Amino acid sequence: MHVERSSIAFGMLGFLALYMIIGWKNDVVCNFIAVVYPIYASLSAIQSPGTNDYRHLLIYWVVYSSISYAEYFWCFMIDFLLLFYCLGKCIFFIWFMAHGSHLICRYIGNGTTISDSLRNGEEQEQQPQEPNKCVQLSKVDVQQLISDSIDPSSISIYGQILTDQDMVIVADTLRNNHDIESVTLSSNQIGDQGAQYIAEVLKNNEKVVCLNFDWNKISEQGARYLGELLQTNTTLEILNLNLNEIGEQGGQYLAQALEHNNTLTTLTLDSARIGDQGAKSFAEALQKNKKLQVLNFQANRISDQGVQYLTDALQNNSTLTSLYLHYNEISEEGAKYLSQLLETNGTLVELNLCGNSIGAQGAQYLAQGLAKNETLTMMDLGLNGIGDEGAKHLAKGLQNNKALVTMKLYGNEISAETIEETKQILEANKNLTMDY
Repeated sequence: MHVERSSIAFGMLGFLALYMIIGWKNDVVCNFIAVVYPIYASLSAIQSPGTNDYRHLLIYWVVYSSISYAEYFWCFMIDFLLLFYCLGKCIFFIWFMAHGSHLICRYIGNGTTISDSLRNGEEQEQQPQEPNKCVQLSKVDVQQLISDSIDPSSISIYGQILTDQDMVIVADTLRNNHDIESVTLSSNQIGDQGAQYIAEVLKNNEKVVCLNFDWNKISEQGARYLGELLQTNTTLEILNLNLNEIGEQGGQYLAQALEHNNTLTTLTLDSARIGDQGAKSFAEALQKNKKLQVLNFQANRISDQGVQYLTDALQNNSTLTSLYLHYNEISEEGAKYLSQLLETNGTLVELNLCGNSIGAQGAQYLAQGLAKNETLTMMDLGLNGIGDEGAKHLAKGLQNNKALVTMKLYGNEISAETIEETKQILEANKNLTMDY
């Protein structure tokens, strides 16, 4: 009996060693080690003549432990496979949002099954009357969405996969309802034709002041229709075209319209692919336009050349107050042009340059401009690789600046020592908040 206890103790010591080496923080291995030796010992004991009275209990324990571990193992495998299930479900719903819902809509409307459509796809395409039934359903839905609007002075339809044909209904509403002041149609699938429907009806509209087409499928032709709108409309103040495919040519259409527009105050073209040529077109427009106050060119692949076009134009502009150039391709050379602008411009109050490649040298250029600027209240230089050297240049340039209220420098790898040093340099400037 003493020998058996010693063997068990030695075996348990081995189990502990395996657990510490292999099973640490691994539930599957840990639980396997926890049951494998006791099962082995129990099976050995069952064969011993001295365990006849307890053999049934040992057998029960062996079976119970084996089944329990098997259950745990399969649960672990199910959790592992759950990741692939979730990924598959995500892919399915993306497909369903883009195509599946339209397919179901079409065949609910005409009484045809989806399986029939898959077998007779070519025949269905040859029958133009079938899609019209889906359009009719869509028409009812759009009218209902407009009717359900909480604010009677606005149309706001987000993410409903509206198409060009749906814009006929929206245009009819704008033509007949003269109380609507704001139209938001973002996150849909509206293309150039849909933009034309809205632009045409707004040419003579004297009520709508805000038009939001963010995240649609409007390209340069749609921009042309909207440009024609801007040349005749006398009430529209805000136009949002973020996340569309406007392009350089589309940017030119809009810019040419701004030369003749006297009402638009805000134009946002985030991720619209206008590039340097688009920036050049808008620069020419800004020399003549006397109304635009906010211009958003975020993520448009504008380089130092595009910045030069804009800064040259803004030297003589007295209306633009906010310029957003974040996430473009601006380096220290572009910062030099902006510094020259800051020295002379007397209207710009907000400048966003986040996510470019200004660097320490570019920060030094900007610091020189800020030392002479008397109007800018907010500058965002986050994520520009400025570093400790650039932060020190900016602090020195801002010592006597009385206008700037917020300077954002997050994500520039500025050390704690430099932050403390800049705080001491700027101790006398009580109005300034530095965001590191």
